[in-house]
Amino acid sequence: MKEPTAQVTPLPQFQRVHQQRFTVDYDYPVYFTERVFGIDNAAFCEALSRKEPGKRHRFMVFVDENVAAYRPDLLSDIAAYAQHYGQKLELVAPPETVPGGEAVKNDPQLVERLQRRLLELGIDRHSYVVAVGGGAVLDLIGYVAGTTHRGVRHVRVPTTVLAQNDSGVGVKNGVNAFGMKNFLGTFAAVRGLE
Repeated sequence: MKEPTAQVTPLPQFQRVHQQRFTVDYDYPVYFTERVFGIDNAAFCEALSRKEPGKRHRFMVFVDENVAAYRPDLLSDIAAYAQHYGQKLELVAPPETVPGGEAVKNDPQLVERLQRRLLELGIDRHSYVVAVGGGAVLDLIGYVAGTTHRGVRHVRVPTTVLAQNDSGVGVKNGVNAFGMKNFLGTFAAVRGLE
């Protein structure tokens, strides 16, 4: 018995395949500092403006409510910092708190509410979303930033050792879904301030 032979028919011109390839090169600084929102510390301003120093950079800050409770002056410090560096920075709205802890990553309505908030504030791919808090809050806000406008610029300010190691210098963002930890997520290089 003869083996069947396959005949290869050339593709017509309109069906040709052209292989495409691209590479994305990530470059992001990780700043180590103290009192990041002290007006005598320009690290945060530098992080937002280093690549476009002549531009005024719009940003919004979300703070872990546990951190805000521990540091009651933090929200006003952020606003004062933005005012002090007003030639380079524009805080688009007063900083807002979000719930902290792992449970925050289980609430799809919170993700949608935060995405809608970024829309209301006109946060776009040229703006920044800043997260201040523990790892769960950094993961949540990172996911919101990473899925809004196909990725909004994001700065993380970790406040715990775990957040520094896992979320602060990493590129992982995620929320829990369908009973699985970090089931929905993105990888996005971010600027971190340690």
